[in-house]
Amino acid sequence: MASCDPYPDIFQEVVKIRRSGESAIQVTVIEVHGSTPRREGAKMLVYPDGSISGTVGGGIREADIIVEARKLFDHGAAKLFEVDFTEGLTTGKGPVCGGRMKVFMEKLSGQKRAIISGAGHIGWYLHPIMKMLEFQTVVIDPREELNSEDRFPGAEILRRRFEQGVDDLKLRPEDAVIIIGPGHEEDFQILPSVLKSEAGYIGMIGSKRKRKDVYDKL
Repeated sequence: MASCDPYPDIFQEVVKIRRSGESAIQVTVIEVHGSTPRREGAKMLVYPDGSISGTVGGGIREADIIVEARKLFDHGAAKLFEVDFTEGLTTGKGPVCGGRMKVFMEKLSGQKRAIISGAGHIGWYLHPIMKMLEFQTVVIDPREELNSEDRFPGAEILRRRFEQGVDDLKLRPEDAVIIIGPGHEEDFQILPSVLKSEAGYIGMIGSKRKRKDVYDKL
């Protein structure tokens, strides 16, 4: 995803990230005092491997920014970071621009997904709600008469057995899984792979008795 152009169209890069399902940290200069290499509004994208698109100044202080930005891939969604370009004036080492710069870092991810396990009446009602919340819906159910493009317009339709799980979907913390299959057995079939995933939300319909039975099996 990184660009060789030091000043690429960042907004086009963001669109690519959204469509590809990948992630990056967008760094924006929001405040400067004194002499700094870039001014307010300068942007840079930092990718998980440390590569970048754009620049907020280059040099050792940009390297510091990249290190801080990459921490957001593991935890957090956004943060402020201040950069001091005066160090070299007093120590003889480091930047000598003489100013200070504040940047805002925010995590960008591909479109959030809602994995709906079960194409029955609850899933049918849930699908348009998740679309309104800007989730891309994925419906898992082997029943062709229920799991169709006509019933779930715009959804990714996966007509497969529940026991096939969700490992191939590579779920992310931005994704949600809602388990509402035709029966307790079908729900339990998909649950183990869902629990091993990185999905940020996992919900399963059922009574207290069902919950106890599932916990006992796990």
